[in-house]
Amino acid sequence: MAGSQKNKHRLAVIKQPLPGTRPTLTSDTGGPIFFTGSEVVPNLLCGKCERILVSGTRRERIGDWVLKCTYCGAFNDTSRPPDPSAEESLKSVGSNPTD
Repeated sequence: MAGSQKNKHRLAVIKQPLPGTRPTLTSDTGGPIFFTGSEVVPNLLCGKCERILVSGTRRERIGDWVLKCTYCGAFNDTSRPPDPSAEESLKSVGSNPTD
C-alpha cells in the first residue's frame, strides 16, 4: 500500500499476555489486517515487522486489544501510544512494509 511514512504508526510490541488478562486477536485466515475502514487515518503497523495490522480505522475505535501479527508472531498493544523512537526509524528507513 503506497503512502507516506507520516501516515503509518508502529504499535508497541509487548510480551504475550497471560491467559484471561487481555483480549488478544489472532488471524486464522492468513491475512495481516485485523480492522479495516474508510477513514483517512494513519495505518497501524506491527511494531516488529512493520506489516499493516489496522487500516482506515481510528485507534480509539479499536479499544484495548492485543493483536498477534500473522507474519512474525509479535504481540502488538493497541492501547499504548505509538513508540516515538520507532516512528523516527520508520521515517529514516523509508521502507514500504507491504512489499
